[in-house]
Amino acid sequence: MAESLKNQIQKVFLNIISKPEKTVSDTERETVRQGLQRFKMQMMRVLPFYGDIMMRVAVIEDPSIETAQTDGRSIRYNPQFMLGLTEGQRNYVLLHEVLHILLMHWKRRADRDPVIWNIACDYVVNGIIDRHLCPSVRSSAKDVSIERPAQGCFVRWYSGEAVEEFYQKIYNENRKKLKNAGMSGSSKITVFTFDGKEVHLPKDLNTAGQMDKEEEDLIEGAVRELLKETLKRRGSGGGYIPEQIIRLAESRKLPWHILLSDFLEDREHDESSYLTPERKYLHMDLIVPGLSRKNDRLGEIWAFVDSSGSVAENEMDQFMTQLYRIAKDFNCVFNIAFWDTAVSDVFWKVSDKNRVLECRPRHSGGTDINCIYEYMERQRLTIDVMLILTDGYFGNVRDRYKDRVGKMKKKTILVISEKGMANSETEKIGKVARL
Repeated sequence: MAESLKNQIQKVFLNIISKPEKTVSDTERETVRQGLQRFKMQMMRVLPFYGDIMMRVAVIEDPSIETAQTDGRSIRYNPQFMLGLTEGQRNYVLLHEVLHILLMHWKRRADRDPVIWNIACDYVVNGIIDRHLCPSVRSSAKDVSIERPAQGCFVRWYSGEAVEEFYQKIYNENRKKLKNAGMSGSSKITVFTFDGKEVHLPKDLNTAGQMDKEEEDLIEGAVRELLKETLKRRGSGGGYIPEQIIRLAESRKLPWHILLSDFLEDREHDESSYLTPERKYLHMDLIVPGLSRKNDRLGEIWAFVDSSGSVAENEMDQFMTQLYRIAKDFNCVFNIAFWDTAVSDVFWKVSDKNRVLECRPRHSGGTDINCIYEYMERQRLTIDVMLILTDGYFGNVRDRYKDRVGKMKKKTILVISEKGMANSETEKIGKVARL
C-alpha cells in the first residue's frame, strides 16, 4: 500500500513538472499590447513628460524573460507574465521600467553586486511611483488605471534617496550573509532582508553591466539627449520629475585638469599639452594630460576624498589614481583626508607619489559634506587649493557653513565621478568637473 501511494505521488509530481506552459493566444497578446499603447496615450495627457518618453522607447514582447526588464535601449516583457496582472498593474510595470531608463540604473552599477543593485533600483523606482506618480495620475485622471503589483520591492517611506544609498543599506544589513556566501556573492542567497523585512527578489535583472563601454556610452548619450529635449519641450508642466532625473539631464563633463591649471603659480595659459593626452594609466583607461614642464608648482593641496558607502571600489581607485597623477606631474604636497559623515584617516604632507596610492580609508558610512567645513573650522585650516573628490551624493550645505563655502568656492574644484550626480548644490561649492 505504501509503495502504491509512493508511485501515485511520483506520477502526480511528474505530471506537474512536465505539464506544458500555458500558451498565449494572439488575442491575449494583442490585449496586452493595446493596453500598454493606451496607457502611453493616456500619459501624454496626464503626465506628458513620461508620455513623451514612453512614445520614444520601444516596448517589445519577449517570452524568453520571466517578467519585464530594460537595458536602457528598450523595454521587454513576457506576455504570460503581463496577462497575470491587472491592467493597472501592467501600467505600473511599464512606468517602472521607464524610470529605470531615465535614472540610468543600467549604467550606474559599476562593480557593485548585481542582485543587490537591482533590489536597490527597484526600491527607488517604486518609491518614486508610489509617492509621486500614482497620486498625480489618480488625482488628475479617473479613467487611467495604475495599481501596484502584489509583489515587489516596496518601502513605506521614500524621501528621494539615491539608489547608491539604498544599495549600501541593503548591503550592510545582509553583510553577514554575503560574507558566508563567499566569492559567489549574492547568487547563493535565497532571502535578503531590508528594514527588518524579507525582500522579494527581482525575477529579471535589468541588464546593467552586460554591454561593452562603447555601447553603454552611446546609449547614455541618447538618453541624456532625450531627457534634455523632453525637459525643454515639457518643462515643469510635464508632471512630477525627480531631481535625480533633472541632474542627469543637466550634468556636464568638463576637463578638470584644465580647471586645476588655473591654480598654478606663475604658469602661462597654455592648453597645448592637452591635445596629446596620455590615455593609458595604471590598469584603467583615463584621459590625463601629457605634461612636459617640470617647473609647474601647485604648492600644498588639500584633497578631501569621499569614502562613503555610495562610492564603489572602482570609483575610489579612480580618485586615488588622479591624485597620483597630479603628484607625479606637478611639484606639490598633498594633505589627503577621507570623509563620510566625519573627516577621518588624514594623511599629512604626502609628497611621494607612490605613497599617495597607499593612502586608503578605514571607515565608510553615510555622507555629509558639511563635515569637511566643520573639520576646517576645528583645525583652523587655511587652504589655498582644495579638491573634493566625490560621487555627488552628499546632501545640502547647512546654513552654518554657507559663508565658509562661499569664501572657498574660488579655491575649490569638485570632481564628480563618472557615474556620479552633479546639481545646483554642487555648483555652489566650487567649479564642477568630472573624471
